[in-house]
Amino acid sequence: LTVLTSNRMKQRTLAALDIGTKSLKMTVAKVEEDGSLEILGVVEEPSFGVRKSVVVKPEETAKHIAALMRKAEQMTSFSIEEVVVSLGGSRLFAVSSHGLVAVSRADGSISKEDVDRVLQAAQTFSLSQNQEILEAYPTQYVVDGEQGIREPIGMRAVRLETDVIAICLFSPDLKNLTDAVLKANLEITSVVASPLAAAQVMLSPQQKEMGVAVVDLGAGTTSLAVFEEGDLKHIVVLPIGAENITHDIAIGL
Repeated sequence: LTVLTSNRMKQRTLAALDIGTKSLKMTVAKVEEDGSLEILGVVEEPSFGVRKSVVVKPEETAKHIAALMRKAEQMTSFSIEEVVVSLGGSRLFAVSSHGLVAVSRADGSISKEDVDRVLQAAQTFSLSQNQEILEAYPTQYVVDGEQGIREPIGMRAVRLETDVIAICLFSPDLKNLTDAVLKANLEITSVVASPLAAAQVMLSPQQKEMGVAVVDLGAGTTSLAVFEEGDLKHIVVLPIGAENITHDIAIGL
């Protein structure tokens, strides 16, 4: 989510946009001093130009995003200029990767720069044309062969390694999504994979630690995110949703 400041009401607010197969949804919330959220409004608009959670007609989708934004502004009395957007679709996928670097400091102390370098090294792998990495999530660090390290900064070592789960996507899907939001006169501060957005809302830290899978059944897709020992293990988006069930029943009857 992104932090916005209203000129009329000097307080921190958040705006998030979800582009689904059947509907567009926007939520606006106020951030309290303790970090908790107060929901100011949730609005919904029919979705057009979207197929199986992927924007296929950006200009058509943009018109309905703009209408959704106006509804949210009227409901909350906030001027919305930027949003965080969820990205779905069956061309979203996860890749496990490994990175290794030599610790740069002469005294062998692992710095934040070393961590950044090893994360970048883990993201250096081959992808097909029109595919790119959205974000990478480390599952563990390995310090001189010692596995299962969560926070390596400050430790002394010669070699630093990491295992990551890289969330990848089909680049044209991201371009169409971005075009639709920009054409609605909104800025994008971040793009979040929809299975991870659902997991963030639904799962507690204890559930992630014990091991859990969260399934989000939408109209055109079904997403799955798996967690264990607090870490993301896998995500997948299937091109089948509730709409398929409705169509099957309609044909059968």
